[in-house]
Amino acid sequence: MRFLATPSISPNMRIALILLMSAVSLFIVSHYVLEAMRYGATPQQVTSAVTGDEELFIDPLPFEELLLQVHMNLFFIFLLLGIVGATYIRLFAERRSTRTLILLLGASSLTAQPIFLLVPVAGNIAATLWLVLTLVWHLAAFAAALFCIRALARGSK
Repeated sequence: MRFLATPSISPNMRIALILLMSAVSLFIVSHYVLEAMRYGATPQQVTSAVTGDEELFIDPLPFEELLLQVHMNLFFIFLLLGIVGATYIRLFAERRSTRTLILLLGASSLTAQPIFLLVPVAGNIAATLWLVLTLVWHLAAFAAALFCIRALARGSK
């Protein structure tokens, strides 16, 4: 991450960052699709997947599995915030919207995880909030990664 402290980004580092941001973009999309496939895309589907549904023969998920999922997500979010956040801030530090996008990404991603743990207790309300926050943080991260790719490809820094 030495590129954060240097005044200009070398052509080789620019290529490496474009590839890294491309990989991050693919991760973000695949992570969102995986969560939608695993838990569902509606509050009712998420609640059924987590708490179980006797009519559909869906077993409830053990709390340990939910906790493990949140633990893994937090790890990936910290990496994502470090990579995307640092690159985005490095490229767009002078923009007023930089702070807003990074705060939106951080707050929504970190808030979504404990909300997911509340789905067994709060049901559809927590599931709806989790779905909204999950969509927001995936869109914010994807947008930041795409802005970084575009700026790096143009050579604007």
